[in-house]
Amino acid sequence: MRALISRFALFEGTWRRYHNLGDEEKYFDACIKYSEKLMQAYPDLHDNWGEMLTSNLAGMKGIILYKEYVPSEVNNYAMHLVERTSTHNIEMPQHIVDMYLCSDGNPIGTSEKYEWGKTDKTMYSTFRNRDRRLLETVAPPYEVVNHANKSWEYVDGKREYMDILGVTTYTGYGGGNGEAGKHKVFPMMNWSGNILPAVPHFFTNQGGVGFCVAKSGNYVWRLYNVWDCSLENKAEADMPIFKIDEVLLNYAEAKYEKGEFNNEVADITINKLRRQFAKIADMDVNAINNGFDPNRDPDVNPVLWEIRRERMVELMGEGFGFYDVRRWKKAEWFINKVAYGQWATKEQIGEGGTFINLETGLATTDKEQKEGYIYMYNDPTKVGKGWLDKYYLYQIPTNEIALNPNLLPNNPGW
Repeated sequence: MRALISRFALFEGTWRRYHNLGDEEKYFDACIKYSEKLMQAYPDLHDNWGEMLTSNLAGMKGIILYKEYVPSEVNNYAMHLVERTSTHNIEMPQHIVDMYLCSDGNPIGTSEKYEWGKTDKTMYSTFRNRDRRLLETVAPPYEVVNHANKSWEYVDGKREYMDILGVTTYTGYGGGNGEAGKHKVFPMMNWSGNILPAVPHFFTNQGGVGFCVAKSGNYVWRLYNVWDCSLENKAEADMPIFKIDEVLLNYAEAKYEKGEFNNEVADITINKLRRQFAKIADMDVNAINNGFDPNRDPDVNPVLWEIRRERMVELMGEGFGFYDVRRWKKAEWFINKVAYGQWATKEQIGEGGTFINLETGLATTDKEQKEGYIYMYNDPTKVGKGWLDKYYLYQIPTNEIALNPNLLPNNPGW
């Protein structure tokens, strides 16, 4: 119940503040009060961030409440539908990849650690010296040579991220934490154990290997594991409902909204999360000014922007995003963006791929272009689409109105 109050009170308080409804302070107070109780009750974090979405969660540090999946009884259908298959269609546009901080705690626009464009424009330099949570969310680059009987060998100069995350050849079923439960296995493979020779692996240039593809090149493998059988009646990877990581972020944001966020609060919330797994420098509140991130939304206070960034990175792939951008009343800023992929060459994406013209927001018409950012979708604002304010609230279903006409009028715009 305390975790539910922490989540709900932050949502309600910020919705009221940014939608100009008023009476928000009591919700921030409640969020802070019950978050503090949980922070005392759950002082420790689990040491493997990626494992919390792909493992047996019984007894895991920081897990407050989780849904247990049991083979043939209650099954986790997400695992067999969205991971390690040719039907996986979850990927990350480049502007979200660019949101992750560098190891010095600075954004890519101001960090000396950011290497893309210095010597090359490959995925290797994009991911170098970045928040470790990026590597656990988007499959980092690698290349191996396949051999018969599903064996492989390294390619010189292409094993950097295999060494960072570690390589395990565990491919059996049965679960368990520890080494066999880390799940982010290199090289990647499908459910039959066939090896994916390289990442990025583009949808438009599959080379006869149809699984684990991404049009953008940024394949999201947040749920990837090799221990769960993941057949329709057997998938059993547990999923967290409440964990202390979220509570820390709720607390940090509520303290900001109360005008009480400082380095002391950052140390027991955001910096605690960073030190545990992200392996990036601490947040220094005093160093965050208007020039800290030239790519942020200029209408948002720079410190609040960094608090929100940390929330997005830590909870990526857990279903919070659409609710967060609506309670902040920032859906237009986030959604009315052109989604494009990583920088690539024509040789990489093949004849079926094309590049984006960032000035027009549409696919390039230059047939001779040799490299650029990959085209995914048109800029919604350039083709008469995009965010409408009525989307902040769902419409009241017609069948509910038929049962109770007093529900009319419908929500604004519907």
